[in-house]
Amino acid sequence: ENVTECAATWTTGACNFVRPTDVCEGKRCTRLARGWGRKLKPEWARGLQGKRIVFLGDSQTRRLAEAFVKSMVDCKYVRRMQGGRSAAGLYGFLGLDWNKKMKYAMAVKPEKYEGPVHTLVDGVNAGIGECRTCVPFVAKCDGSLTVEYFTMEYARDIIVHTEEYRTTQENIFQNPASRFSASARHPMDVLFFNTGLHDMNIRSRNFGKDSAFTQQMVKNYQHLFENVKSIPGKKIWLTSNFVMDELVPEQYQGHSRDKFIRQLNKIAKAEAEKYGNEVIGLHRFSSKARGLYTDPMHLDAQEDVYYKTLVDILLFSIVDADSVKEGAVP
Repeated sequence: ENVTECAATWTTGACNFVRPTDVCEGKRCTRLARGWGRKLKPEWARGLQGKRIVFLGDSQTRRLAEAFVKSMVDCKYVRRMQGGRSAAGLYGFLGLDWNKKMKYAMAVKPEKYEGPVHTLVDGVNAGIGECRTCVPFVAKCDGSLTVEYFTMEYARDIIVHTEEYRTTQENIFQNPASRFSASARHPMDVLFFNTGLHDMNIRSRNFGKDSAFTQQMVKNYQHLFENVKSIPGKKIWLTSNFVMDELVPEQYQGHSRDKFIRQLNKIAKAEAEKYGNEVIGLHRFSSKARGLYTDPMHLDAQEDVYYKTLVDILLFSIVDADSVKEGAVP
C-alpha cells in the first residue's frame, strides 16, 4: 500500500494515533481502510454513488460495518472516535454538545427493564456503554459513498441520556442535534440496525419467569421501532447471530444463551415488520459457519470468508435491482 507513516501523533483531525496505515495531511491524520482486494462491477458501483449507509448496533453490527468498508474501493476513515469509550466522545460523535450540565444530566439510574446493566458507577449511568470495541466511525469510499457506524447496544437503554430525551434511542433518532435524526443535513439512504446480545443482560434483573422477560422485550423493541419510524430512507433490521453455547466460559454456563437469542429474534422480527422495516435473518446463516467462531458470539476466524458473503447480501438490499443486469452479482 502506498501509505506514509505519520511523523507525530496528532490529537486534532480524524485520529490521534500512529500506524503504518495512517496518512498525514498537514495536522490531519486519515486512516486508510485495508481492503480485500476486489472491485465492484461498474453497475454496482454506480448504484452506491452518493449514498449514505448507516449501521447501528453492537459489536456484531460494528464488524459488519467495517467489513462493508473493506469491500469497497479507496476507503478512508475520515472520522473515528478516539480515546476509548468516553461519554464525552460518544455524545460528541452523535452531535450533542458535551458540557458539565450534560455530565450530571446523564447520571440517572436505569429502570430494571432498560440498559445498561453493567458499567454503572454507584448504580447510575456513566454514559460509556458496555461494548468496548463498539467505536463509532465515518468512512468515505470511492469519492462519494459514506459508510457510518454508531453504537446502540440495547433496544432500550439510557447510555446516551439528556434532560430532553431519556433513552439512547430517542437521542439518536428524535434529538434534532443528532447526526441520525430526521432533520440531519444529509439523510441516510439505508439504515442497517440490530440489538439482542446485550438485551439478554436485562433478564438478570429479577424478571423471574422467561415469559416476563419476553413480554418486556416486546415493549422494548416497540420503543426502538417507534423512534426509528420517522427516519427517511430504507430501514433494514438484522437479526442477531447464532450463539455457540459450548464456547461460553464454564462459570457462566447453566442456560442456553442461543435459546434467548432465538426468542429475541422472533420478537424483534415480528415488531420490525409491524413498523414496516425489512428484515434480514442472520441467525441461521451464521449457525452454518460454526468453524469461524472465535468466541460465543463473533465470527472472527477468516473474517473475509463470512463477511464477504454477508456484504454481498446487503448490497442486494441497497442497489436498485433495475440498475443491474438480471443475474449479475457484485
